[in-house]
Amino acid sequence: MIAAAMDAASAGDTIEVRSGMYVENVDVYKQLTLIGEGADVVTVQAADAGNHVFNVTADYVNISGFTTMGATSYVDGVYLSYADYCNISWNNVSDNHRGIGIDYSSNNILKNNTAANNDYYGISLHDSSNNILTGNMMVNDGITISGTHLQHWNTHMYIY
Repeated sequence: MIAAAMDAASAGDTIEVRSGMYVENVDVYKQLTLIGEGADVVTVQAADAGNHVFNVTADYVNISGFTTMGATSYVDGVYLSYADYCNISWNNVSDNHRGIGIDYSSNNILKNNTAANNDYYGISLHDSSNNILTGNMMVNDGITISGTHLQHWNTHMYIY
């Protein structure tokens, strides 16, 4: 349902997602804002555990208010690849291989996300630059950074 709404939307549109459980993998290939009613009431579970729940390949994408889970075969709950100026905030990313993965992407903001019980890392940045991480919470998770420059290393990162 989310993927169908995204396919029908025009670049720059906002898609509001109502509470519920959605079983799908969403390829975000155009500039959009996806807003869930709240991570406590909107869950997106991977239909295919071998694909990212949200696979972002466009610039200027905003994703907030979701719980993502079930991307367990070496993939992520939210994945940005060659995607710049995105805002990923107020999400719960749990029970994936990695919670949020960012590869070859710059000038993104990860704010107030909770990563819990992912197999590999809560947040992983690789060959990316000028990303801002702030207010994120790691529960039984960590962060890995390789070949990356952070514009602002999060002084408000909570790791449990």
